[in-house]
Amino acid sequence: MAEEQENNVGDNLEIPDSQGKDGANEGDSQNQEGTESAAGQNKIKALIGTLESRLQPFLQMLKENKVLMIGVIAIFVLIVIFLILVIVLLLSKNAPQEEPEPTPISRKIIEPAPILGASKRPEVDNTELGNMIKKANLLYTQGDKMEALHLFENIAVYSQSIAYYNLGVIELKEGDYKKAINSFDGAINAGEDISVSAFNAAYSAYMLGDMNLYEYYLGISSSYLYYTANQPLYSYLYGLLQYYKGFYFESLSPFLNPSSTSYAKESKKMASEAFLVFGDEYNALAQLKQVATKDDNFAIALLHARLGEYTQAKRYLYEYLGSHIGDAQALMALQLIELKSGNFKEGALILERLNAKEEDAKVFNDYPIKVKLRDDLFDINLAQENFWNRRFEHNKILGYKILFYYAPFRVFDAKNALAIIEDGNINAYSNNIESARSILQEGQKVSQINRSLAQDLRTLSLNQDIRETIKSMESLLKDYPNHSILHYNVGLLYAQMSDFDNAYLHFIRAYHLDGNDTMSGIFALMCAELTYRDTSRLSNSISNDLAEINYTSKIEYNFLLSLFRYTGNSPSDSLAWLNSMQSEALQDRKPIYYALDAVYGIYTANANQIVGAFERIKKIYTKDVVANTMYELGKRFGSNLKDFALQMNIIYKEKNLDMRSIYYGPSLARELYVYVGFVTGSLRSVQEELEAKLVVETRTSNGILQALALSNIYSNDFEKAFAFYNSLLDDLHEDDSQTRFYAAIAAMGAGRHENAVALLQLSKIESATNFEARYALGLLYQEGKNMKAATQHYDKIANTNFESEFFDFDIDTSDLLDVDKQANKDT
Repeated sequence: MAEEQENNVGDNLEIPDSQGKDGANEGDSQNQEGTESAAGQNKIKALIGTLESRLQPFLQMLKENKVLMIGVIAIFVLIVIFLILVIVLLLSKNAPQEEPEPTPISRKIIEPAPILGASKRPEVDNTELGNMIKKANLLYTQGDKMEALHLFENIAVYSQSIAYYNLGVIELKEGDYKKAINSFDGAINAGEDISVSAFNAAYSAYMLGDMNLYEYYLGISSSYLYYTANQPLYSYLYGLLQYYKGFYFESLSPFLNPSSTSYAKESKKMASEAFLVFGDEYNALAQLKQVATKDDNFAIALLHARLGEYTQAKRYLYEYLGSHIGDAQALMALQLIELKSGNFKEGALILERLNAKEEDAKVFNDYPIKVKLRDDLFDINLAQENFWNRRFEHNKILGYKILFYYAPFRVFDAKNALAIIEDGNINAYSNNIESARSILQEGQKVSQINRSLAQDLRTLSLNQDIRETIKSMESLLKDYPNHSILHYNVGLLYAQMSDFDNAYLHFIRAYHLDGNDTMSGIFALMCAELTYRDTSRLSNSISNDLAEINYTSKIEYNFLLSLFRYTGNSPSDSLAWLNSMQSEALQDRKPIYYALDAVYGIYTANANQIVGAFERIKKIYTKDVVANTMYELGKRFGSNLKDFALQMNIIYKEKNLDMRSIYYGPSLARELYVYVGFVTGSLRSVQEELEAKLVVETRTSNGILQALALSNIYSNDFEKAFAFYNSLLDDLHEDDSQTRFYAAIAAMGAGRHENAVALLQLSKIESATNFEARYALGLLYQEGKNMKAATQHYDKIANTNFESEFFDFDIDTSDLLDVDKQANKDT
């Protein structure tokens, strides 16, 4: 930075002690000069009279002969011109050669905006100033008094300008902007380096918020910029003026092409800033890295973070924190990067540390966040290109939903009921009346539950109303809570509705009630994975079952083994047993076998396997929406689905598919129907179909409203989606965790963050392992500056591989934009 210079100009002046003889007899000299002048004039007059008398006859002749007169005049003119040229050449040859005086080089540096970082200002070149003083002294000694005094005056002005300027820089650095402006005014009035002084005064005015004064000084700086053309700072100052006037593109040229190397570093840093205005982080980073120091690691880290390069960003932040221990700004940036990277534990720890100190907590205002839905969630181009590669909340969730969709429901064990009744009869014959009554009542109860279970499954197969079936079976569980088959069926119903928390509870209950029910155990394992539960103990138990239980059907055993392998981290299975069973009886070819074949094909990106598997399912369920849709998608595996829109009408209308699963059944059918409509760009026709169905619906409209609400989320009509979900929650009382969660997504998209918080809290209560809800709540609490609550929610999802499918955040710059708009308005 600039340092104030003290220049004792008077100490270097060399002035003679006396004036010599030239000043001794000043009056006598003047009288003598007057007398000599008069005598000379008389002699010149006498000479002119003699010449006139002798030339009179010649002049008379010239008057009479015009041609001769013209010739004489021409010769005379040529002689005069010749003489003038000779004199000029002689004078130029004998005249002393004076070197042109070099333009003084300014040693002043613009005080840059704080974002550029401080730059040490070099001291004024005393040697240059000393040379100027020596030259003035020499001129004075040689008698060139006027030139010497003029030069001394310039030295005084130059020194005064330096003093004013340096004082202004010191006051600017101290934040005393009013005094700084007064000092820069002094430098401007001194008439030296007006442009650079005016620029610093403009910066001071900007910091005071006086935009009129800011524009005034920028105008002065621009007007006097020409006078710095020969100075090293010219291109840098020119670029700064363009930048601060808002001509960012125009500022790039002087910053990228400096007129000297003196300000190359500052120019590259400002070029980095200009590139950022246009959102060009790559070039901004490239320019900054060319001149970066350790103190620039923070800015470099932020640029890497803006590019989504979080690993590099963290590396530079750690290097910066190594020399700036505990820097709150760097720690806050690190906390946000940890959240983006999914390191929720680290993010929570940093947030807790900053929140512990009041001084550090002020940094929260510098890094406000704005919670939003993920940009790529509703990008139709990305969806069309990456349908099969899309990273859902879990990389196998689509496979799990397909398996649950095609999993078989179970009916009662008639032999078990008959065995209970027979046992009661035996006790009756042995006169054990009380025991017999109890056993017979138990047998009768089991028979009633089994009959009700059979009726529910029959009703479900007819109308596919999954909600009514769940209610009916839940009421049965109240009467008989230890019925393993009932728990399995209820668990499967919840899994088909994507309520994996409740599904897990019923599957694990069924598995514990019947140790031989390996399928319930594997389904519980799937739900545990989807709800981020510890699966190690359950996985070991199932592994032991597969090794120890003597399964009556080899095909069933092979199926369970392949199903269990699919739950592994890297599922792999040849499914050889499935190919060998083609000759088996038709009743042994269960849809879930082919569903397992399909999900293995999806995981391994085997298009033929996907198509073949769903083709076999279609033969069993010819009008099934999911099978027909997945079959058509499989035929286009790996290709852009943009051209698939025309096929939608064929799939859902011309083939006369059974749409009941969409309106009333499992969530996969609805989600697939809506998402494929979104991917293929035919979402509007999907909404029209659903709206038409809603008008004529006489049974239950829950599923239709669910599909309509979801479709409006994908079409970004969040207010309409929020209205649909409100109707589901308040009017139809479909208040499960999943519905509340999607209602929160709609509220978030509509900007109703308070409603989103309330819905997410309820969703979290009903589903303790809903990590999406917890993550969103953590972000929303951080957005609202409730860091303690945010930390608690981040802690709950720590040490997991959770990656949000729906939520993200940006740095909230709305306040900065409001300030800029107000500043422009004031200007």
